[in-house]
Amino acid sequence: MPEPSRVDLLVPRLIAEPFPDLPAAVADRVVRLQVAAAEQPESASGVAEVASLQRPWDPATCEPDVRYAVWSWVDEVAAWINSQHLWSVNRPGIPECWPQHPHLANELVVVAFERYLTSYATSPMNLAEWQRSTLPLFLDRISQTLGSGCQPGRHVESPRSERNRTYAARGAREQRRDLIDVDATS
Repeated sequence: MPEPSRVDLLVPRLIAEPFPDLPAAVADRVVRLQVAAAEQPESASGVAEVASLQRPWDPATCEPDVRYAVWSWVDEVAAWINSQHLWSVNRPGIPECWPQHPHLANELVVVAFERYLTSYATSPMNLAEWQRSTLPLFLDRISQTLGSGCQPGRHVESPRSERNRTYAARGAREQRRDLIDVDATS
């Protein structure tokens, strides 16, 4: 086989890279949910069983091994979005420190699953909707929430950190609990 030329090294192998494959353990959970959606439960125990299913787009509902697979896949999806859907540096894209931003992580996982589920569509409309609406709106929210923070290699702590600590402080929690108790006994 001949050595690749300089031009060959500059040209991508594919015009558009494929969307990252969903890990098998996660795909299994998605299939279970699709089956549950197709076969509506007829009893209370059936409803409870469906309610107990892990929902990979809400990783907190998943067992640790599935959660690990979800977040690893989402990281691949973030890299794919940045490389396949962004061109200009004027739009920041998904920062490498996204796992340190719960507001991004919680939304990114949903955006990733919405894109994955377009693979079940029988027409291009769902994918077009994801490309025209879901992804641009998500990227706009990243720009709005991060502003100029979190430049490559420079993670910035959330400006809300102090407010979040104050909200979670013991005195504030007790005060809220007291008000909830008063409301519940009135």
